[in-house]
Amino acid sequence: SLTALLALRARASGRERARIVMAAVAASRVCVVHQSRTQRMTTARGRRAPFPRPFPPPRVRVGVTRGAIAPSTTAAEPESEPPTRDASTAVATTATAALVRTAKIKLKLKSKQEKEAERKEKLEMDLDFCRMNKRYDPEVIQREAMARPVALVRRGATVLYKFWTLYSRRQALQAQDARDGGNGYATAFKTTLTSLGPLFVKLGQNLANRPDLVDEGLMEELTQLQDRVPPFPTYLAMQMIEEDAGRTVGEIYESISPEPVAAASIGQVYKATLRGGGETVAVKILRPGTRPQVVLDLFILRAAAERLFDDFARKNLGCPATLLVDEFAEKLLEELDFQQEALNLRDFKRNFSDDPSV
Repeated sequence: SLTALLALRARASGRERARIVMAAVAASRVCVVHQSRTQRMTTARGRRAPFPRPFPPPRVRVGVTRGAIAPSTTAAEPESEPPTRDASTAVATTATAALVRTAKIKLKLKSKQEKEAERKEKLEMDLDFCRMNKRYDPEVIQREAMARPVALVRRGATVLYKFWTLYSRRQALQAQDARDGGNGYATAFKTTLTSLGPLFVKLGQNLANRPDLVDEGLMEELTQLQDRVPPFPTYLAMQMIEEDAGRTVGEIYESISPEPVAAASIGQVYKATLRGGGETVAVKILRPGTRPQVVLDLFILRAAAERLFDDFARKNLGCPATLLVDEFAEKLLEELDFQQEALNLRDFKRNFSDDPSV
């Protein structure tokens, strides 16, 4: 068919040549379709089909000069044989190389994610460095105290009675101290503060550092409150541990000291060994009922400072008495927050991690 068309083309001219060329192209495509059908029929009859490959359509090369156009079809490619052992090895090598590249990419991605996590952790620590939560607000303290009017009245009466008793004995005690050179009034003052609880113990500790407010004998006696505060019973401390942890003390610690190794105004510390890891730890426990009592005492102390000691503070210290109470309250509530104390310890460790002397 192609030969006949080319013969007609040799005798034709103009538009007829173009039509003959288009007919030749169409005839070549029919040949390709017939060849594909023949291959499928051969496969269906059970014969082994050659290695599948596409059948490219023939190309028609158009001459540049006038004359006969010699159609040129691509030479038929030989049938591909099934992959040999070398080809299978090459495929396996390529697959292995792809797996290695994938593993490297995953490892690199994991390393990048770990670095990003470390960067975020460092950023959070930097943002959280020396973070101080504001825990004191006079209006909040007033609302909390006024919400318990009965407890507030009882606490106010107790504080007033203790200080009135001390004031009534003041002259007699000071006269006796002058006669025998003792320190009876300072001891009575310290005992009164200790009996009133954590806030007043902390107040005495602050007065021990203010020689402009108290005399030398009283200041020396109050310094004992900084390291020798009477502890509260150990069985109460163990009960608080079990209530907070939801487990018994024996389930948490292999051993714990029967008595506190240190006692302060707002808590006391026990030495213990953790169960399982054997790590030695310090267990700090807040005194029972500290927070509710401190709220009532702060309200009473601020009210007394505003009504009784404001003129004295303005003349001798140059500031309102309530300002002193507010600063004292902020520091006291900060010490009651053991989570803040943990942050302070973390920051301290970070600051001195490269110092061998610490």
